[in-house]
Parts: sequence; C-alpha cells; structure tokens
Amino acid sequence: MKKITVLFIVLVFLISACSRNISQNIDGGSIQVEIDNANFCDTKDDCIDVESKCPFGCNIFVNKDQSSKIKDLIESYETNCMYKCRPSTGVDCIDNKCEATFDQEQDLTSCQTDDDCSIVYEHSCCSCPMPMNKAYVDEWNINQPTLMCDDVVCEPCGPSEPIGSKCVENKCQLVYS
Repeated sequence: MKKITVLFIVLVFLISACSRNISQNIDGGSIQVEIDNANFCDTKDDCIDVESKCPFGCNIFVNKDQSSKIKDLIESYETNCMYKCRPSTGVDCIDNKCEATFDQEQDLTSCQTDDDCSIVYEHSCCSCPMPMNKAYVDEWNINQPTLMCDDVVCEPCGPSEPIGSKCVENKCQLVYS
C-alpha cells in the first residue's frame, strides 16, 4: 500500500510539473501569430471581438470560428502591462481582415496638405506605423499605455519602414522609398 501511495504522489508531481512547463512555454510571439492567422473574413459578419489585452493590442477581432481558441490563448498569457483602449464602434472586413471601426477614424487621417500628416505607432508590443493628422497626435499619445514587451517576438510590418507621410485625396498615407 505504501508503494502505491508513493507512486501516486510521484505521478501527481510529474503531471503537475509537466503541465506547468507546457503553459509557461506559450510565449507572446506565438500567441500573436495565432491571432494574426485567425484574423480573416469574407464579410464583417465573420468577425468577432475577442478581447483587448496587452501586449496583443486593443479591440482584437478574429474570425468567429476561431474565437474560442484565441480567447483561451489570450487568457492563458500572464501579462505585466495594461492598456487603456478606446472602445470600437463596430467591425468591418477590409481586404479579408477584420478591422475595428471608430466614430472619428476618418477624422484621424483627414488632411488638406502634406504638412497635415504625421506617422504614429500604435502602442502595442508589435506595433506598425500608421498615418495620422498631426492635430490628433498629442491626444493619441496621451491615451496610449506604457508597455513592457521583453518576451514578445514581432513579425515585420512590411518590407521597409516608411520614410514619411503625405496627403493623398484628403487622407494621410504612409510613404515608402
């Protein structure tokens, strides 16, 4: 009977240690890849908001068929940062990707001349540049969180960094070399 009890205790310890190692091996970079891969749509009805959690971004929309998997991954990640996110007003399917929509999104990139435009970075660990009207940059920066992203590996945003921004058809756009 003592051997069975000792064997049982050892077995419980091994299972506990293995499951702890598996959950600790999930890193932010691999979760971000899963989020990116789950972000696809044909129409906006394919999209669902799963959560906002640092370091993965605000208003995370993915395909509704992938939502439970992505929610589980996001919830399994222990974070040491926090966002203050602007709530989205909805979602749209643009170029087969789910994208959050906001009431003033058009205003943020509207322009009359090239001098109206600037480049900002969404304050997330894997942020990419985006164009914005200079009039909104200060407010944008105030509402963004401070991040600690030591363990996040990010995919490149594109083939190169933008060299500037300009006004094209009354909308700020990024300029590449």
